[in-house]
Amino acid sequence: NIMDKRKEISSSALLKLGLLRQDDFGNYYEVFQDRVSIPIKDEKGNIVSFAGRTTGDEKPKYLHTPETDFFHKKELLYNFDNAKVLSYNNELILVEGYMDVIALFSYGIPECVATLGTALTQDQARLIKRYTNHVYISYDGDGAGQKATLRALGILTQEGIEPRVVVIPDWQDP
Repeated sequence: NIMDKRKEISSSALLKLGLLRQDDFGNYYEVFQDRVSIPIKDEKGNIVSFAGRTTGDEKPKYLHTPETDFFHKKELLYNFDNAKVLSYNNELILVEGYMDVIALFSYGIPECVATLGTALTQDQARLIKRYTNHVYISYDGDGAGQKATLRALGILTQEGIEPRVVVIPDWQDP
């Protein structure tokens, strides 16, 4: 029975995980209220964190749960658990953000991964290297995306990965 498996989670645990916060008056509030919640999984598919994207103009655009003993942003890639299984040719497409992955996935391109709100790290490149040597970088076409592409090219090449760049015209997103 699914009801038998339900467990109450304490407020202190939710605070520690970054899903709940407390205001100056001691009242609790949900961190991702009025945001799209995006589960972050490790390479085995275990949910280890969450990101929340605003649906309006609030700042910051994205919120993340804090790092824990089992969640380190610099070591994981969003959608890696799916992409490594669903890739047709053992190739990955590296994009800038969660919404890029979700959009491309919805159009039948499942082999996309994204960094977790940061630039590509050496640890993430090593994670990719354990799976493939073939990566397409498809960052946004703006100045920041172009700069991040050059940085990612260097990191991937250092790990012995053969990166290729997909040029996005007119400052657009993938």
